[in-house]
Formats: sequence, C-alpha cells, structure tokens
Amino acid sequence: MNERKRPVAMVEAGLLTALTIIFTIVGTYVPFLGFFLTIVAIPLTLVGIRHGLKWSAASVVVSGIIGTMLVGITTGVSILLVSGSISLLMTYSFEHKWPISRMVIGASLLSTIMMAITFQLAFTISGINFFDMMDASMVQSMEMMKSMTAGSDQSAEMVKAMELSAETLKIVFPTMLFLTGVFHAVINVAVLKAVMKRFRMPFLPGKPFNEFCYDRSVLIGTSLILILSYLAGTMKIVDLMTLFTNVLLIIAFSFSIQGIAVMDYFFVRRGAKPGMRVFFITLLYVVLNGYILFGIIGWFDVIFNFRKLKRSEY
Repeated sequence: MNERKRPVAMVEAGLLTALTIIFTIVGTYVPFLGFFLTIVAIPLTLVGIRHGLKWSAASVVVSGIIGTMLVGITTGVSILLVSGSISLLMTYSFEHKWPISRMVIGASLLSTIMMAITFQLAFTISGINFFDMMDASMVQSMEMMKSMTAGSDQSAEMVKAMELSAETLKIVFPTMLFLTGVFHAVINVAVLKAVMKRFRMPFLPGKPFNEFCYDRSVLIGTSLILILSYLAGTMKIVDLMTLFTNVLLIIAFSFSIQGIAVMDYFFVRRGAKPGMRVFFITLLYVVLNGYILFGIIGWFDVIFNFRKLKRSEY
C-alpha cells in the first residue's frame, strides 16, 4: 500500500472498528435493538472494500478482542467467527467481482457453519446443554400449566401438545440453524448494498431476482445427498427420521427460492407492480405452505426451464 494512504486506512479502519463495537454493545444491552448484532459485519466489510482483505482481517481480530473484553467471550467469538467470516467473504467477493448470487450463497453456507461452531463453543464454555435447558423449561411450563388448568379436560391435551412441540424443535433444529444462517447472510448483503448505494459506491454485478436459477447439476447434488442420507440412516450412523426430515426441509427451502423467482418472473411479465407481487407471493407462501409449493415449482423449473433462461450465464 502507498505510504501516503496508510494513515488514512488506519483512521478509517479504526473508526469502522469502533462502529462495530458500538453495534455490538447496542445490540447486546439495549432492548429491541438486537438487530444491530446481525449487521456487525457491515463496518468490517466496508474496511475491506475500502482498503483490502488484510485491513478487514485486522479489524475483525481487534473487534473480537474488544468485544470479548467489553461484552463477553461468547460475543467475541461470535464477532470473530460469524460476523468476521462473512465480512471477509464479502470483501473477497468484491476483490474478485463475484456476482451477487454467488456471494449470497457463499455467505449463507459460511454463516450457517460458523453459527453451528459458535453455538457449540458457547455451550462447551458455559457447560450447559441447550436441549437440557429446553427440557427444564418445558417441565416448568408444564407444571405451571397443570396448576392453572387443574381439573380441566384440556390439561392433558395441552401437555401433550407442548411435548410434541419440544420434540419437533429438537428434530428440526439443524434446519432452523440453516435458515438462520441464510437470513443472516441475506440481511447483511441487503444492508451493505443499501449503505453503498447511499454513499454512491459501486456494488457487485447482478441480475434481477426473478431471473435467479440453479444449474441442472444441483439436481445431481441433491439426489446424491438424499441417497447418502438414506444410507447413513440404514447403517445406523445417525437417526434416519431426524436426518431425512432436515435434509428434505433444507432442499425444499432451497428450491423454493427459485420457485419464488419463477412466480415473480411471471408477475413481472403481466405488468404487476412490486407491492402487488410481494403481497401475493407472501400470501401464497404463508397460506399454501410455500416452502413445499414453491419448492416443487423451483425443482421443475430446474428441469424444464419455464422462463427460457440461458443457464450458461449463471
């Protein structure tokens, strides 16, 4: 780096690192402002976009250390692993001119992995098991429910419903973790794009969302995952029902993204306004179990290419 630019880089990196710490403190201690913890990666990414990957990495390390001292080791580890990894990937995306879709997919996968590692480290450090905590909380809730509905015919039914909900949560917990990682990545990319647009900074190239599509090779990949999941279950390596449930939910959600793009594409072709498109697609998704309906549409679109898109461009 040019020696004349180094002091400027140090000042900007310092200010953006301070903003990262402010976001962390506000998101941790101020009620109803936890959203700021979600976008901690934004200032760190701006450091990288402005001055390169090395400066971004340095800011990540400094932010993690300061976050550990001010808030706690769990938060510091989260900054380093989750927010830090996303910021470095987004910085790398800008350096290599990735399309937005590739950055979002990469950030989603990385965010999910790092959240899982952070989650495990947090409970290893604290010595508390999340599912044990959930079981204890459920027992307390059931005892309270029994005392409130003593003598009522609905008491047993409500207790069974709570037990079923707890078991379902345990089964689909990996899927919930995956969805959290995806939404975390999408929010960071969306906020970063809005911030850069506000300051008139160029963003990555990308096509409209309604032209999003997977390559046909994804079908081979998902088929292989299903086969391996089935083999792992039959060989008693893992519980077959739990594994298959999570794999199917994740695949359905992934294809539902393309299904939403297909629906949006046809709404656009018919001249529907953005607000109307969002309303009807959201309504269909909520009312008709959208991750299944749109997942099927997306799956068939990969095969038949309803929109006649040039797949070689994606």
